[in-house]
Amino acid sequence: MKAVFDTKPTSIYDDDQTEDYQFPRRYLNTVRQCENDWVVLRRPRADGGNLAYFAVARIAEVEQDINNPYDARYA
Repeated sequence: MKAVFDTKPTSIYDDDQTEDYQFPRRYLNTVRQCENDWVVLRRPRADGGNLAYFAVARIAEVEQDINNPYDARYA
């Protein structure tokens, strides 16, 4: 495993924990290094939650989100 992805219910990103993870362009090189590998999903303490590692996921591919004006991507 090469990365831990944080995800929370109040995220500004369009995450779907069962399908994809949206992230800003600044993480593109790091996420590309995770293609065809496994990552850990973590819920941070933000918003008063408890820190929890709750899933693993395989990054099949990285795609550009053409509907996002901030050049976000999906993994």
